[in-house]
Amino acid sequence: MISFFISILNFLLILCSVLSFCCCLNLQEVVLYLFYKLVFCYFVAKVMKNVGILSHLSERTTYLTIKYFSFLE
Repeated sequence: MISFFISILNFLLILCSVLSFCCCLNLQEVVLYLFYKLVFCYFVAKVMKNVGILSHLSERTTYLTIKYFSFLE
């Protein structure tokens, strides 16, 4: 659980540095969208792990894989 919060903090730091270059965007909307996407990917990874679809992978690997592919949309 601690590693999850650390990864969220790392993500937010990277996000803030990227968004500092994008002044024309509404910062609050972008942060909320990315946060909801992050939470969604985490829960999808948990469900897939619990169902056994990706039982051969660790939960963190599953989460990172789903997060990566969801951000490619």
